[in-house]
Parts: sequence; structure tokens; C-alpha cells
Amino acid sequence: MTNELVTPPNNNDSLTANPAAAAPAPRAISRQRRWQIKMREEHRCWRCGEPAVGSLCLTHLAKERERQRRINGYSARHLNALSYAANGAAQPVLQQPLPAQAAQFSYEI
Repeated sequence: MTNELVTPPNNNDSLTANPAAAAPAPRAISRQRRWQIKMREEHRCWRCGEPAVGSLCLTHLAKERERQRRINGYSARHLNALSYAANGAAQPVLQQPLPAQAAQFSYEI
């Protein structure tokens, strides 16, 4: 007996004969999903159709922000976030140095 490898015959002709049969059929897209895609392409809120700031309108952006804070347990608010700035919220006030600290940093030109 020889030490040659024996390869099995190639019986994959049935798969390669009709490539359309091997490919999965495309899935139908619902009218709701088509509407969402259309809204995103038009830069409108994909939930209600209002003009978007980012991917959502101001109302849904704030709701999504608060939902994420509740789900993830975050307590801090990032006041420079897009949802706050777009709503016209006041910008955070930078902390002013105390008078004793101000004397350290004062210099004359």
C-alpha cells in the first residue's frame, strides 16, 4: 500500500450550478422601517419626523438622554451635551477663583 492521500470526488456541482439558489432571499422591509430610513436620510427625527438635531428632534433627544441616565444609573449631567445646548440651556458657569487664589495668579504687564 502506498502513502498517497486520496481526495474524495467533488460533488459540489449542485451548489455551484445555480448560485441564486444558494444565496439567501432578501427580506422584506416594513413600511415603518422604510419611513425611519427616509427620515434619517432627510435629517429629520426618525421617531416623529420633526427637524433633527443630530439624529433626533429636541423632544426625543431629551427623552433619550434621560432614559439613558435612568437605565445606566448616571447622576451627573453633562451640560455641554448637544441635547442641552440645542434646548438653549444656560452654559455652565466656570468657577471663579477665590480672592486668595487670585492673588497668586495676578501679574502686571
